Amino acid sequence: AAELGVDMHLFDTVVNGSSGRCWSSDTYNPVPELKDRYPNAPASREYSPPSFMLELMLKDLKFAIETGESVGYTMPLLKEATALYQEAHDKGHHKKCFSSIYHYGQH
Repeated sequence: AAELGVDMHLFDTVVNGSSGRCWSSDTYNPVPELKDRYPNAPASREYSPPSFMLELMLKDLKFAIETGESVGYTMPLLKEATALYQEAHDKGHHKKCFSSIYHYGQH
């Protein structure tokens, strides 16, 4: 949204005032620009200390892929998410909060 010139506070208001509202948007928001609204979210403290480390999320994602494949599921979207978490892990963010993956969705 920010890349399109949308004010992040306005975007947050729209998302959380509609069917887009969920735990990751109204409680655990990963957007650093919104730390004034979510002072307890990991983004407000640079994703450290983590409540759930990125490396643990990566482990769980890999386990889910393995489990799915064992019964014939391919789960391409889960594989894409896993690749993003692997990239963040490999760049040294493995001990940060899993929500720091927000930065890997930006261009």
